[in-house]
Amino acid sequence: MKQTKTFILILTAAILLSVSTIYAEDTQEAEHHDLSFHIFHPFSTTDTAEDSGNINLSLLYSRMGEVSGIDAGHGFSLITGDMSGVQCSSGVTYVKGDLKGVSGTGLASIVASDMYGLQASGVMNWTGGKMRGVQASGLINVSNEVYGVQAGLINISTQMYGVPLGLINISRNGGIQLSGWYSTLTEANTGIRFRAGHFYTLFGFGLSSGSYNDLSEAVDTAEEISHSLAFGVSLPVGILALNFDAGLVTIDHDRFFKLDQPADQIGLRCRSMLELRLFGGLSVFGGTGAAYMIDGTEEPTEEDIKNGEWKELYFLGAGIEW
Repeated sequence: MKQTKTFILILTAAILLSVSTIYAEDTQEAEHHDLSFHIFHPFSTTDTAEDSGNINLSLLYSRMGEVSGIDAGHGFSLITGDMSGVQCSSGVTYVKGDLKGVSGTGLASIVASDMYGLQASGVMNWTGGKMRGVQASGLINVSNEVYGVQAGLINISTQMYGVPLGLINISRNGGIQLSGWYSTLTEANTGIRFRAGHFYTLFGFGLSSGSYNDLSEAVDTAEEISHSLAFGVSLPVGILALNFDAGLVTIDHDRFFKLDQPADQIGLRCRSMLELRLFGGLSVFGGTGAAYMIDGTEEPTEEDIKNGEWKELYFLGAGIEW
């Protein structure tokens, strides 16, 4: 019974303190602090939620107006104005104004306006305005306009004027293209291209087969099946575009369903092509290249690499981008 009464008294005191602190914030003017500390806002050394500071340390939840210096914590940090300096948290940071400096978080870094510097997180970065610098995350980067580098598995932007480094890169001044082409390396090929600005990634699948009556039979009787991943650059010249890409390619000999086994051959493929962009996202392309193939059935040795085989390739195809 005594423990219950004690708990109720502590809870009541906490509620009254919270209400009184919020009321005090509404009646006080924002102040500047050289050093501030938050446990869970409004339990802090600051007087209002709009106070500014040079060094702000927090445990669970911090809220400041502006910080020029260091903002460090373990939970969620909210800055309603600008952040200049170094911001770090094991959780999530959210800056409603501009970020100038470095933001490093364990989960997500969110900037509602412009970001100048480095924005790094374990999972996600998001910038609502212009990003001038580097966005680096373990999963996804999102920005309005990019004038620097986005590095993550997935990079999304409205306008890409910089360099995206990822497996999937998407922007409005780019597109997603589905394509098919004939190649002398593997005859029938299909692929999906993710282009952001002038840069793209291409995932491809191809096969060579003997005689067959339908597509399913062609796959079943395939003599060679290839998988490829390439990174490239596209340089537009009017309705034309010069494309260059390079990446890895593997070739299996009649081993389509044995995914647990290594490829028969693995190599580096380089290509150059001319693309004619027609209408409605439709385009035709063709070009040439080469692939340096080595034995992939076992871990390649230095001797295998030296004894690799160069294969010239020529290709012609079409695609549609949206």
